[in-house]
Amino acid sequence: MPGNLHTVTFEEIAAWPTPNYVDPPDARTWLPGFAIFWCILASLFVIARIYLRIRNLAGGFGLDDVFLIIGWIFAIVFTAVACYAWIAQVIFIHATCATKVAVLLFYRRMTKSTYNPIWRQTCMVLLVITIAIWVAIFLVYCFMCFPLDTYWEIHILEAGGVTDFKCLNGDALTIVVGVITIASDLYAAVFPVAMFHFHSHELNITKRQRIALNVIFCLGLSVTGVGIARTYYLWEIGQNEDLSWIGYDLFVTSQVECQLALICTCAPSLRVLVRRYLPDRTATARSQGTDGSNNNRSWRASIWTVRGSTFQPTRPISHAPTEIAMSPNRGDKWQKIETLEQHNYT
Repeated sequence: MPGNLHTVTFEEIAAWPTPNYVDPPDARTWLPGFAIFWCILASLFVIARIYLRIRNLAGGFGLDDVFLIIGWIFAIVFTAVACYAWIAQVIFIHATCATKVAVLLFYRRMTKSTYNPIWRQTCMVLLVITIAIWVAIFLVYCFMCFPLDTYWEIHILEAGGVTDFKCLNGDALTIVVGVITIASDLYAAVFPVAMFHFHSHELNITKRQRIALNVIFCLGLSVTGVGIARTYYLWEIGQNEDLSWIGYDLFVTSQVECQLALICTCAPSLRVLVRRYLPDRTATARSQGTDGSNNNRSWRASIWTVRGSTFQPTRPISHAPTEIAMSPNRGDKWQKIETLEQHNYT
């Protein structure tokens, strides 16, 4: 078994049924459209986020956006070259790991000035681990066979009696890489859930916003579930002689994991569009009912903080509407509450 592909023996070939060239089984002709749909959907999310960031409507453009674009480019390339086994694995690792780095860099921005230092330190540790995993798996794939072309020419070499090659144990490689990637998917999804759980009492958010955040978190966990399915099919392709048929399942799960990760990464930044076209009437009604003298200026005054009885200006916020929510605190004093998508990203 070269690398992580099953080596089909001559005995297995002899046991194959007679080929049916008249009316063969429908081998998932829907797959190209399926792959293109996911690629376009993820691209729309990425383009929307980059547009909002460039316009400074959902925080400024940062290093996390750079890695997001890198992951997006590799995801598009993966859609096109997935039929080539070895290079598809390398492209997939670049796409998913770049996306995870983008996620963790986004968390780092989010925790930079508002959360306990432990969260920032944990985020940096996870970031270093993710980059190390990225480099390590890439190097393993580059040296999984020596010479490397043995990976895709094993049958030609064996038929010619050539044995002067070496490959890593495919079963062990699949299990190790699968467990590591699943673990990285899991901690990238669980980290914001833990932060939200421990700091939810500090956030002035409505029930609707809380539900929306939970939906986003569940989407992140769904990426982990798809990653588990992909790992299974990656192991199965090393055990099953029908490589092309199992390869369909492997590509489907790989494509969904790759593109869904991009969608989940972009989802928090798109709250600006949701607020603009689907305003939270509950929050608006609450803000209008706090004080009759402030009804008409409750949201326009969001760049001000009341200390005692005098308005004092604070730093200007971005152009994103309702980036700062205001809530009453001890009579006529107001306290600035920062949401998860903060205006002072640097």
